[in-house]
Amino acid sequence: MTRKEIKMLIPLNDQWTFYRAEEPLKRQTVRLPHSNITTPFNYFSQQDYQFVSVYEKTLLADPAWQGQAVLLNFMAVAHRAEVYVNDHLAMTHNCGYTAFQVIIADLLDYTAPNIIKVVADSRYSVNIPPFGGMIDYMTYGGIYREVYLDIRGPVWIQDIFAQGDANRRLQVQVSLQGQTAGCTLRYILSRDGVTFLDSETEQLSLAAVIHDAERWDIDSPALYHLTVELKNGTSRLDMQQTRLGFRTCRFTSEGCFLNGRLIKLIGLNRHQSYPYVGYAMPARVQRRDAEILKKELHMNMVRTSHYPQSQHFIDACDELGLLVLTEIPGWQHIGDPAWQTAARENVREMVQQYRNHPSIVLWGVRINESQDCDELYRETNRIAHELDPTRPTCGVRYIRHSHLLEDVYTFNDFSYAGNKPVLQRKSSVTRAADKPYMITEFNGHMFPTKAFDTEGHRQAHALRHATVLNQIMGDPEIAGGLGWCMCDYNTNKDFGSGDHICYHGVLDMFRNPKLAAAVYAAQSDEGAVLVAGSLMNKGEYPSALPDDFHVFTNAESVRLYRGERLIKDYPVLNDAFPHLPHPPVVLDDFWGDSLESEEGLSPRNAARIKNILKSISRTGPGRIAPVNYLRLLLVMLSSHLSARSLTALITRRFMSWGSESLAWRLEAIRDGKTAAVIEIGEQVAAELSVDADTLELAEGDTYDVASIRIRAVDTHGNLLPLFMEPVTLTVAGPLELIGPASIALRGGLGGTYLRTCGQTGQGRLTLQCGDLPEVVLAFNIHA
Repeated sequence: MTRKEIKMLIPLNDQWTFYRAEEPLKRQTVRLPHSNITTPFNYFSQQDYQFVSVYEKTLLADPAWQGQAVLLNFMAVAHRAEVYVNDHLAMTHNCGYTAFQVIIADLLDYTAPNIIKVVADSRYSVNIPPFGGMIDYMTYGGIYREVYLDIRGPVWIQDIFAQGDANRRLQVQVSLQGQTAGCTLRYILSRDGVTFLDSETEQLSLAAVIHDAERWDIDSPALYHLTVELKNGTSRLDMQQTRLGFRTCRFTSEGCFLNGRLIKLIGLNRHQSYPYVGYAMPARVQRRDAEILKKELHMNMVRTSHYPQSQHFIDACDELGLLVLTEIPGWQHIGDPAWQTAARENVREMVQQYRNHPSIVLWGVRINESQDCDELYRETNRIAHELDPTRPTCGVRYIRHSHLLEDVYTFNDFSYAGNKPVLQRKSSVTRAADKPYMITEFNGHMFPTKAFDTEGHRQAHALRHATVLNQIMGDPEIAGGLGWCMCDYNTNKDFGSGDHICYHGVLDMFRNPKLAAAVYAAQSDEGAVLVAGSLMNKGEYPSALPDDFHVFTNAESVRLYRGERLIKDYPVLNDAFPHLPHPPVVLDDFWGDSLESEEGLSPRNAARIKNILKSISRTGPGRIAPVNYLRLLLVMLSSHLSARSLTALITRRFMSWGSESLAWRLEAIRDGKTAAVIEIGEQVAAELSVDADTLELAEGDTYDVASIRIRAVDTHGNLLPLFMEPVTLTVAGPLELIGPASIALRGGLGGTYLRTCGQTGQGRLTLQCGDLPEVVLAFNIHA
C-alpha cells in the first residue's frame, strides 16, 4: 500500500480534571493554561502553590491512529512532570519552562477510553533548576501552557532548524523519524503568498541564496515561511512549517551590529507572571507584553528573566522586531551533579525549541547571578554552540572578573544609588577588553517604587532610569542595557515590600505605566510623548513649597502656561543627560515675568525672590540660609516694600491661597506645532478611564483573555495617584472574570482580566466606583 500523509494537530486544553494529590476527592474541571491555585493580588505565601498537582483527561483514540506516530506535546508544566497513559509512566520531564513531547502510540487502547494523567510537582524541594536556594520570584505550579495531540504517519519530520543571514543565505537542517528509505524532501520558502524557493532533494539539509529576500530588522521585521514536505514518490508523508528571518547579529567590543548597523540595545527584563493566575495566560496576553515593550515603551530588546518564556511571546517579538536574550532557568544557586545534568538538558531544550526565532540574538547559558563553575559552563557553552553555531552565548553575573567562557560578558550593575558612580567601568568588571560587554540589570531593588508613592519618590525613580540610560548610551564600551524590570511581580518572603510584591517595575502588575515608563517611551520619535512629573500640588511638598519638576517628552520644547498666560518656553537641553536622544525637561520657573509686570519688581529682585523660594523649598523654612535673609532685605530696601507687603506678595504669588484657581497647561512643540497638551487644574475625581486591549475575543485552541487596565482620572484626564477606592466588576454573557469581582485601585491604577468560557455571543463588563459614571464595555466572542 502506498504510504500517504496522516497529520492532525488536536488541541487538548479542555475538560481536564484537576486535584491535589493529597485530596483526590476534591476534583474540579479546568481548562488549560491552568494555575494550580488562584492567588490574591498580594500578601500570600510561596507555600500556597507548593504541592503535587494531578491532571487527568479522557482520550478516545481513533483506530486509524494505529501504526502512526501519536505525540503528546506539552508547552510547559511546572515543574517536574510525570506523564502516565493508562497508569503506565510514559515520561518524566525535569523543567518547568520548556516544552516536551511524549510518544504514546504503543500505550493507547484503541477500543476503550484512555486516561492521560499528569503529576506536576511544584515544590521547591525538587532537585532541578531553579530550585535549591533563594529565588527572587514566584515559580507557581500547574499545566500553565497549552497541550496538543499530534498525529503523524509512521515516517515524520521531527525537527527543522532554519536560519537566514544578512547576505540572504538560507541554511536548513531537517531531522526525521521512521523508515526514510526512498523519501525526498521538498523545501518551499514563501512570504505573503509569493514563493521564493521551491526545491526537492534527498538531502536532509539545504543551502541556498535568496536574492530577493528582505532582511529582518528591528524597524522592518520581514518574516518568511518555510514549508518542508516529506515525500515518497508523489505521496506526501508529512509536512511541517516554521518561520525565519534573514538577519545577522554580531557582538564585538564596539557593541551590537544588526545587519552591519551598530545599534545600542535598550530594554527591560520581563517576568511571565500575572495577578491571580501566575504563569497561566494564553496567547493574546503573552503577545500583549511584547506589544507594550515595543509600541508603548519603544524598546528594541527584552530579556526573558530568568527562564525561557512562551512561544507566543517570542512569536510576537519576531513580528514586532523586538530583540531577545533568553536564558536557562535559575537564580544564583548551583546544585549537585544531578541538578547540573538537568541544567545542561535545559540548555539543549532551550536552543532546540527557540533557535528558529530571528528575534533571539543571545543565549543565556549560565545560571543567573551564580558563582563561577567552569566545568558546568564549559559544557553549557559547548551544547549551545553545537546546536546553534549562529548565535553568541552570554551568562548573566553580578561578580566582577568572573571567568568568561561565553562570547559576551553580561553584568548586572546596581552601582547607582542616586549619586556617583552611575555604572562601573568595563575595565573594573572584566579584563577581557576585546570582548563584548553589556549591562543586563540596573535600578530595580535599589529604589523600589509603588504607583502610590509620593510624587517626589516617583519622579526620583524615573530620573534614576534616565541617569543610567544616559550613561549606557554614552559609553561605547557598553553594547546596551536592560533595566530591572518591566512589571512589578509577586515574589518570595525574602524579597519585596512585605506584601510579597517586588515594586521594581516601570509598570505595575496590570501593565499600567508608572512615571519611569515615560523615560523609555520618550526616547523614540514615534508618536508624541508628554508626561509631567508633577500635578503641581503644593501640599505634596514639605512646607507647601514645590520644587523643580521634570517633564518627559520627545518634543523640541515645552511651553508652560498659567491660564492663558505663557510662563516660559523651555527648550529641550542636553546639559544633564547629554547622551539621551530626548532628555527630560526641567521646569524651574512657575512665575515667568509676572513679578515684574504685575508686582512691579525689577528683574534683579524678581530673580532674587525666585531663588530664595527655590532654596527654601529644598531646605525648608526652618533652615533659611543667612545669605537669603540678606537677599530679602535687599529686595525690601530696593523695592520700598515693608515686611508685611513682602509677605503678602509671597503668599499671593507663591502660595496662591484664596486666589482664583487657574489651570496649568503644558504644550509639547515639534516642528513648530503643538504635538501634545496636558492641562493640570484642581484634582477632582471625574471618571474611570478603562482600556481593553481588545473587544473581540475568539474561542480557539483554548480560551481567550482580554486585558483591562483601569485609571482614575480628573476632569483633565490626569491620573489621581492617591485614589484608592473600590471598583465593582460585573460580567454578563459568556465571559468570566479572572480574579475578584471587587478590586481596590492602588495609586489610582488597577486592572482585571476577562476570559471566554467555551461559548460564543455578546458579553459585557460593567465597572462601578462610588458616584463616578458607570463604565460598560461590550465584547463579541467568536468561534
